[in-house]
Amino acid sequence: MAEAIETLVGVLRTQFHYIIVDVPRLHGAPYRRSLDVADIRVIVADQTLRSVRDTVRLQTALGEGNAAHRNLFVVNRSGEGGCYPMTLDEMARVDLRPKIVIPFLPKQFIAAGLARHRRFTEAVAALATEISGHMPKRTPWWRLAR
Repeated sequence: MAEAIETLVGVLRTQFHYIIVDVPRLHGAPYRRSLDVADIRVIVADQTLRSVRDTVRLQTALGEGNAAHRNLFVVNRSGEGGCYPMTLDEMARVDLRPKIVIPFLPKQFIAAGLARHRRFTEAVAALATEISGHMPKRTPWWRLAR
């Protein structure tokens, strides 16, 4: 099965600039192979104790990263809470320092469009920039308000 992942990724690389593979929390050999061939490994976690524990294990297994394989740690839904919530300061004590923090703003999204959610759009733009290496084109705010 691990060879199938490598074959699939090889074929996709000839046709696309970016390939996104969503790996489950408990991954086996095929998923591990997809992480081994990835140029950028985006590790997405929330601020729960379970997620922090899994992220520490994954980062230990992946190592620090190098020129061929870069690890990018992202905290999603920051401020949501959940079961056994942890703050960013508590996460830093176990050597988890996110490069990007995407805020949790459910009520504000219901009230108005994305144009007024600067923290969210800036976080997503920063993530896109980290992955692609290209700065996003700035769209005037009045075009987003339509």
